[in-house]
Amino acid sequence: MDPLLLIVAIVLALMGFAGAVMPGIPGPPLNYGALVVLYFAMPGEIGIAALIVFGALTLLLTILDYTAPAFMTKLGGGSKRAAWGATLGLLASVLFLPAFVALGPISLPGIIVFPFLGALLLEYTASHSVGKALNVAMLTFLGFLLTTGGKLLLGFVISGYMLIASLHYALT
Repeated sequence: MDPLLLIVAIVLALMGFAGAVMPGIPGPPLNYGALVVLYFAMPGEIGIAALIVFGALTLLLTILDYTAPAFMTKLGGGSKRAAWGATLGLLASVLFLPAFVALGPISLPGIIVFPFLGALLLEYTASHSVGKALNVAMLTFLGFLLTTGGKLLLGFVISGYMLIASLHYALT
């Protein structure tokens, strides 16, 4: 196995985990890219069927990542403002992330709280109802949590598969 390809696969997998929680970084495609790199680095260890299944899951999850928050917003009867608020909140959390990193464990809640607050505030400007704005923000937040959890889960499954294939390759 080429050590350079192994390093590339590890870097892609780590970037994929970062992309599971941070906007602008395509987490699942990066995790899948790591699998493809290992496919070429270790001939015969990773099957075509695995590439197809993980590729389909990656595509499905990527589509859901972009559509689930808007779907959940609409499910709660929310306006486009709520969806924009969640998106802007997520972007704000990334802009303020360097400041949060200095605070240690407080940094991750910023990524979670800002989208919720963005959806809540902008939905309130549209509906002028605290109850409705809270309901829409909760559903938008739920969409964010579900897709983030799905991205993390897929990243762990792909990484686990890669680890098992790598160990098998190293031991044979």
